[in-house]
This record gives sequence, C-alpha cells and structure tokens, in this order.
Amino acid sequence: MAVNDHYARMGALEPASANLEVVREAYRQLERGNEEGFLAAFAEDVVGYEADSLPYGGAYPSKEGLRRMMHLMFNSWEKVSWNITELTAGGDLVVIHVIMTFTPRGGKAFDFPVTEVWRFRDGLAIELRPFYWDTKLIADALAAASSNKV
Repeated sequence: MAVNDHYARMGALEPASANLEVVREAYRQLERGNEEGFLAAFAEDVVGYEADSLPYGGAYPSKEGLRRMMHLMFNSWEKVSWNITELTAGGDLVVIHVIMTFTPRGGKAFDFPVTEVWRFRDGLAIELRPFYWDTKLIADALAAASSNKV
C-alpha cells in the first residue's frame, strides 16, 4: 500500500523556528513605527486578508496591497495597540494570539482577542490572515464612531 507521507513534514521545527523569529522581528519593527521593517517580513506576492464583514475587509494581494490593508485598518481607529500573548509555529505556519486594544474615534477603548495566521515560503510570509473573535462588535464600533462625526 502506498502511503502519502506529506504529514511527516508537518510541524517541522527547524523552518518553523526561523519563521517564528521573522514574525518576532516584524512586530519589533512595527512597535518602533518602522513600517518598512515590518513589511520586510513579507514576500512580494503576499496576500493579506481581512474579514469581509469589516469596513476594510477583503483580499489585499502584493506587498503594496498589504500596506494598504494595514493603513485602512489602523486609520479606521483613533488608536490601536496590542499585546502578543502567545506565538507558536509548525511547518510553514506561525500562529499568534494577541489582545488588541481598539479605540474608536470619540469612543471608549476596548480589548479584543485576535488570532493571526502567517503562512511562509522560503523564509518570507506569503499570507497574513487575522481572525477576529467578533467581527460584528468591530463593525458596530466603527459604525458608531462614524455616525458621531460632525
């Protein structure tokens, strides 16, 4: 019987460890306000995804698309901060659990759990996909902030 052994490479530690360091460095750069340093973690053909139910939802192909995705997300809020609580990696994936603090324009800040999945190829991220706990809460907070504009 022929056995498909693709699972034997799943969870491999050597590339996963290197990918984990790429993500750590990317977030160090972002915390310093170095957008280019953050984007250096990504391949030119990266695709970023935001949930379709969000005002900035959709697929953002290319490094420039990822930059646009970041700007749309960050500029939708008065302030965004984060606290990474867990990082784990296996094979070509890095998974991050983060508590985001979103402050809507003219509104009260709230904490919100997000999980990000980064997919890698040859040491660079080719996919970034955040998963929000409750996209309706995010969309409602942005809608309320938008309706408060004069």
